[in-house]
Amino acid sequence: MLILSAIVEGFLAGVCLGTLITWMYNRFLADLRESLVKKAVALLTLPLAALAGISHAGAVFADVPHLEFPAILGAVFLLIKCWSVARRYLLNRRLDRTWIELGASPINFEHFPSLVRVLLRTFAWFNDVNRLQLVRRRIVHEGLHPDLEGYRILFLTDFHVHPTLTKDYYREVLEHSLALKPDLVLLGGDYVSRGRHIELAGQTLTPLSTHPNVLAVRGNHDFWTRPLAHEELLEKIGARLMTNEAELIERGGGAVIVAGIEAPYIPLTKLGRDRLEHQINAAKELHPSAPVIGLVHTPMAYRHAAETGCAIAVAGHTHGGQIRIPFFGTTVASCATREQRVWGEGRFGRMVTVTSNGIGAFFPIRLMCPPQLVELTLSAK
Repeated sequence: MLILSAIVEGFLAGVCLGTLITWMYNRFLADLRESLVKKAVALLTLPLAALAGISHAGAVFADVPHLEFPAILGAVFLLIKCWSVARRYLLNRRLDRTWIELGASPINFEHFPSLVRVLLRTFAWFNDVNRLQLVRRRIVHEGLHPDLEGYRILFLTDFHVHPTLTKDYYREVLEHSLALKPDLVLLGGDYVSRGRHIELAGQTLTPLSTHPNVLAVRGNHDFWTRPLAHEELLEKIGARLMTNEAELIERGGGAVIVAGIEAPYIPLTKLGRDRLEHQINAAKELHPSAPVIGLVHTPMAYRHAAETGCAIAVAGHTHGGQIRIPFFGTTVASCATREQRVWGEGRFGRMVTVTSNGIGAFFPIRLMCPPQLVELTLSAK
């Protein structure tokens, strides 16, 4: 019985420390440039939590004086996280998920040292980077013009083009994306992780140039590297860059309005918000029933989208957490936002939000968090 008590208390103490560390990371470090401190926090979170659990368990087992508080707090954190994760899954029942078979592993194993290569191959069955998911959501918009019934919007984000993922992987993703024949393609930023890969991204994302309606914003990695070079990249692939501005896309007698917001990386000042709202209002005069769709990179910008009157908003940035622990949910969200906006469908006031897991990753490991294509279909009922 004492052994069981030691294991349980040690586990809860680890949950306590792990939760506190990840909260501090998400709250204070997530949107900073990559630094040794940030990397250290990200890499040491789970080992530190495990160490806390082991030391606490050792204290219980040795029957030496120890604090019960970490275990109690860990139990509270775990209950809150379980409830939060359960709510996320209940809310996301409306999302239709389809698995897409990939021709080969997306990981470029030759890019890694031998030991890492062996580990990646060994745990390949558990690695969700090998599974591509298509997420569909029907968006009901009251008063939608009949010509927009069934209008489909494809959202792609967080490509993170890098030699760790093969060109064939990106080619397959784009082939599957364009095969859906969307009416509009929205790109959510983070096209590369490093500035030296912008040329590679230009070669990789070229298939998007075949689509007539591609709108894009930039992400934090794009601003951290070479933001002007990303303007050239987007122009090369036929995408229109939107920097805190609105665009009217017409089909037949109907139209959709896309508000591209690059805040917080380019601050949305009062003057900028007034200009954006003026553009939306001008478009609304032509098409009063047109839905306004917010295109942002990070869920932290959902607030700006809601303030400018968007009915729907899409974002990436979080990678869905990239690693989700059963019953605990996401570990690192990479932004200071609520769990319900880290992945999947959520709400910001009356605005519907959809946060994508993205397509690429910093490092090719995903757990319970596959790369995603997100397709939204407009409907009047």
